[in-house]
Amino acid sequence: MGRSEIRGDQVKDDSITGDDVSEISLRYPVTALYSGNDPGTTYTVSDSDYIILINTRPTNQGGIDSSITVTMPDASGNTGRIVIIKDAGGYSETNSISISAHSGNNFEGNNAVTSLSLIADGSSKRFVSNGSSSWYEIN
Repeated sequence: MGRSEIRGDQVKDDSITGDDVSEISLRYPVTALYSGNDPGTTYTVSDSDYIILINTRPTNQGGIDSSITVTMPDASGNTGRIVIIKDAGGYSETNSISISAHSGNNFEGNNAVTSLSLIADGSSKRFVSNGSSSWYEIN
C-alpha cells in the first residue's frame, strides 16, 4: 500500500516529514458555552479554543440567556490559526453574539473594524490570523 492511500485510522503522509498522520490529530477541540458553564456576558478565546459553539437560548432551554461578547486572541504570533464561532443555539437575533478583536488588533486589515456580530440565528464566522494584527473572515 503506498503512502498516498488512506488506511484505517491513518491519513495521507505528512508532506514534510513523510510520516503518517493520525486522523485524530486533524480534529479541532470544541468549546461549548451553555447553561452548564455560563461565562456571563464575556468570553475570551483561549489558546486551546478553535471551534466555539454558543447557546444564548433561555436557561430552561440549556442556554446562557444573555448577549455575549467573545474576544479573539492576539493575532500576533498566531499565523494561520483558525477560530470558528457558531451560534449553536440559533438564538443570536434575540441574545446577540458580538466578536471583538484583541487590543490593538482588527478584522480584515482595517484598523476601524474592531468588532463584528453574528447577525442571523444559527450563523457562524470563521477567521484566520495573518500573524500580525488582523483576523480575516474565510468561507
